[in-house]
Amino acid sequence: MTIPSLVTKLATSISAEGGRLLAVGGWVRDNIAKRDSKDVDLEAHNISSDDLEKVLLSHGKVDFVGKSFGVYKVTIGHQTLDVSLPRRDSSPTSVHPDPFMGIHEAARRRDITINAIMLDPLTSEIIDPYNGVEDIHSKILKEVDKTLFSDDPLRDLRVVRFASIFEFEITDSLALLCRNCDLSGVPVERVLTELHRIMLESPHPQTALRVLSELGQLTTVLPFAAEENLDAMIANWRCASGLRNGLSSDHLRLVLMWGAVLQASADEPSGALGHFKIKRYGKTPLLKPVADLLNTLSSHSQDLDTLLRTMAEHCDISTGIALAIATSSTHTVGIEISYLNDRAESLGITKGPLPSLIDGQTLAGLGVSGGPDMGRWIKAVRLEQLAGRLSTRTEATNWVKNNFAPSGD
Repeated sequence: MTIPSLVTKLATSISAEGGRLLAVGGWVRDNIAKRDSKDVDLEAHNISSDDLEKVLLSHGKVDFVGKSFGVYKVTIGHQTLDVSLPRRDSSPTSVHPDPFMGIHEAARRRDITINAIMLDPLTSEIIDPYNGVEDIHSKILKEVDKTLFSDDPLRDLRVVRFASIFEFEITDSLALLCRNCDLSGVPVERVLTELHRIMLESPHPQTALRVLSELGQLTTVLPFAAEENLDAMIANWRCASGLRNGLSSDHLRLVLMWGAVLQASADEPSGALGHFKIKRYGKTPLLKPVADLLNTLSSHSQDLDTLLRTMAEHCDISTGIALAIATSSTHTVGIEISYLNDRAESLGITKGPLPSLIDGQTLAGLGVSGGPDMGRWIKAVRLEQLAGRLSTRTEATNWVKNNFAPSGD
């Protein structure tokens, strides 16, 4: 595996101070598994926090926001590295950095063996005290330490995420630990973070649903879910996962993935997503487009063109098309998505909803009073436009003239 030069330079400086810098976790695991990996997580051993800070500052700009957790971000040029100290804890609420605890003891506090592998960037030595390399080759997920695993119940959901990413089998001992994890007290924000990682990162998100069911945690994690709907949720997510990479942002991918799983449940989107206390993803609405798209699809009495125009009202039309396919009974992709995209382009909605054909000034000139009356006429014109019965401002104005009866007439 190719070790970034920035890492070896930093490791050399830490070694000169008597410490040892190791690559840990996902980057090591993914390289052994021959998978693409992004950022390198680093752990500094046998060096005090004060000495570590001095070394980091000599290399670049240091962000001390996570200092109390023993975590530093150092920016060198255009790259940022995460450097942490080993922690004598496995719970997110009790943090005790201890750089002198020893490599094996630090690895013992990892969740599963494939995440407890370390690499010395100066010697390329693989440090694997819990046989994680063997478990990667055997394609199994196994706990590092039974007594520490449940210190953070969210590890249960991390196991589900890794099972969906790698499609590895969960050992009986780890499955038992996961079944006994009490997730009810875990903040929903932390659960949501793991769910979104499954939705965005996992190549097989539908596997996560199956594993949650097998571990008896499906309705704990997804209160809107029901075992009788599991097959439909799995089918929707399997199709949606093949479509999400065609969307332009994580926000749109989440609209698709939430919409696909909620369509197979009995709950209203507002109630389901309300459990997770989310209305937005970052600064962009999430609840509203999901609810509006699902409502549009569920009232599919309109013709195809009207459906497409209406979906474009609520979200990027490519997302609406993907959700329509993912939640259809046939899950037809291929030629259907090509046809729907071509149809959307011919309707002029690929870059946004149709432009409005009427405004308040025009309506006032026709004698429509302000307030609710004007709002009703604007909505009525819009519905006619979405149905394809009005396409120009002149047509819209004439339609209002023909249908509007001033009070007293």
